[in-house]
Amino acid sequence: MRDTCTRHAVPWTILRLGGLYGPGRELFRLYRGAGDDAVLAGDGMQPTNLIHCEDAVQAVLAALTLAPDERGVINVVDDDHTPRREIFARLAALAGRPPPRWERPAGPAAIGKRVGNARLKTLLRVALRHPSHTPASP
Repeated sequence: MRDTCTRHAVPWTILRLGGLYGPGRELFRLYRGAGDDAVLAGDGMQPTNLIHCEDAVQAVLAALTLAPDERGVINVVDDDHTPRREIFARLAALAGRPPPRWERPAGPAAIGKRVGNARLKTLLRVALRHPSHTPASP
């Protein structure tokens, strides 16, 4: 797609959005499948790569104003990469439930990647309104 756009002088920008949260997409949805006796695959140390809906909208609007020579692939995530294990434990505590148990699968475990947002801040000049998604402990 990028090559085709470049070849035909069509400006392009690719926004890679992390998981969306915010009004109507609360963080508790991440935890919804984890019952009181839940065992989740992996060790829970995968980083979270999320973005608040308001910040995602900021990124889209900023991308629309980019000059044709300011193009690229931009990761749209917040600054917080708290491991899933910690997020799930805090959400469980807020809901008055026990945290899920994590169990490594027999095969290769999903490692997960920490996605950086430097281009979101430098190229799009987005100042995050919600730089962290980690819920407060009860």
